[in-house]
Amino acid sequence: MKPTESQSPREESLARASQVKEKREVSLRHSRRIVLARRLLLPVLGTALLVAFILVGREFTNRREHLNAIKDLQQKIEVFKKEHGRLPYHSQVSQYELSSRIKAEGINYEVQFIHDDSPADSPLAYTKLLHLRFFTSGHAVLDKSGSVNWLTPTELEERKKRRDQHHHSINLDKSPKIYVP
Repeated sequence: MKPTESQSPREESLARASQVKEKREVSLRHSRRIVLARRLLLPVLGTALLVAFILVGREFTNRREHLNAIKDLQQKIEVFKKEHGRLPYHSQVSQYELSSRIKAEGINYEVQFIHDDSPADSPLAYTKLLHLRFFTSGHAVLDKSGSVNWLTPTELEERKKRRDQHHHSINLDKSPKIYVP
């Protein structure tokens, strides 16, 4: 309410006091809203960040465990190769004890498809598919050359297809030829 000429000085001071009081109440309500928002939102945001951090850490740890299991298998295969001059059979590999929670029985070991002249990137062993939300889902893979990689399912299938084509071409060359006159 604006002071007019007909108002007395007392009425003017009461009007100003009323305006100041109203502004103070609005300011107080605004600051209470801010405090309430801080008290509610900060813990909720903190909890959400903590959950996201735990999920990312869990996925990172699972991926690392798969890679470490394949690296451990690779070292055991190298030792066996040095001692025996060949790759171990599937039954021998399934008895290995690996240094992670991934068991040797849970690893796909496909020695039957590997030949001396197989491509170096032919998959020798790989883990089951690990579905991840924050990283690329895939498999830990041991190649014939001894390298350990993380491959997506499509990359692994492409390498297996090349390996299988090479395996089948070798088997066709070794099969007995039938003479047809």
